[in-house]
Amino acid sequence: MSRFRFDLLALVALVLASVVQVSTAIDTIPTETVTFLRKHLAFSENNLSALSRGQVVRKTLDTHDPGEVVAVGAVKIAVPRHFFIERVRDIVAFKRSQYVLAIGTFGARPQAGDLAGLSLSDEDVEAIRHCRPGDCDIKLTPEMLARFQAEVDWSKPDARTRAEAVFNRLLAERAAAYLSGGYSTLGTYLDKPGAMPVAKELVSMLNASAYLTELAPELRHYLEGFPNTELRNVESFFYWSKESFGVKPVISVTHVTIFTKSIKDTDMTFVVSQGIYMSHYFEGSLALTIAPEIEENPEPAFYLLYVNRSRVDALKGAFSGLRRWIAVRRVRDGMETTLRGVKKRMEAGYVVSQRTSSPTAISPSSRTSP
Repeated sequence: MSRFRFDLLALVALVLASVVQVSTAIDTIPTETVTFLRKHLAFSENNLSALSRGQVVRKTLDTHDPGEVVAVGAVKIAVPRHFFIERVRDIVAFKRSQYVLAIGTFGARPQAGDLAGLSLSDEDVEAIRHCRPGDCDIKLTPEMLARFQAEVDWSKPDARTRAEAVFNRLLAERAAAYLSGGYSTLGTYLDKPGAMPVAKELVSMLNASAYLTELAPELRHYLEGFPNTELRNVESFFYWSKESFGVKPVISVTHVTIFTKSIKDTDMTFVVSQGIYMSHYFEGSLALTIAPEIEENPEPAFYLLYVNRSRVDALKGAFSGLRRWIAVRRVRDGMETTLRGVKKRMEAGYVVSQRTSSPTAISPSSRTSP
């Protein structure tokens, strides 16, 4: 046999072995999950193989809206799916990081007291004071602006305190109104001319999320018809936060919906986060987390699949191409950092929970001296 032919056969054998290894690795991912990742998130075979080995896979997707950024990511986490969902329910602890400046949840009947700990920056106070329709450095609806004009006397020494109190009441009222009336209550921001109603932004992002309609059409129907639609195995809550984004911190109110269903013998939990108020930068935000259980894994594990759609007003107009390039790069890098952090916290937290719940664990009070 010639040396050339021997080398060629060796190369073919190596390629075939690599294909078998990739195929075997991918076989550990539920079939429906593989289909979803290939069809909707443009995952390659190498992406799937890396995911099955526990690596973080992240990318951005093309979009028809010039102001929209779509970031996607996935990672395998070695904890039971229910452990992750329990942590999401405790959103204050789940989101804790150096970038979250303040956070809290709303009660069943949202009220201003739920926002204890939230404060406005000097820049936001001045933005509210000088806000005018079409020229406003903070996102307010006409109704919100009218409340500030009626309830805050800017010539008084306590104007800042009053402005913060009005702002907190407005956010609580916004959450309460959404709880009773859904999208129709969100209005239109007046910071720039020609703004689209917030409801229209959110519905547009839902329409662009074909994967949600395909995997959980009942959840899509529930979200668009909230609160006048019913769905079994669903729960939701609202939280507020103040987070670092670029130059200005962003104050937001978010509606979180958690839904679980079985798809071809694979249990999947869907977590949808919709930004119903955001003080800067964002015209709308829709995040979807899908958590399919790995049923036949020797140890508890699930795949965390994450898709974030954000409509950003700074990505339109002059120099939008450069700003978009910078934004996409930051979002992609941020996605990897976030997923790595979630994986690390979840796995470390689960180990601790197993130790503390183990019946063989010995508490200090139960130890005896030799």
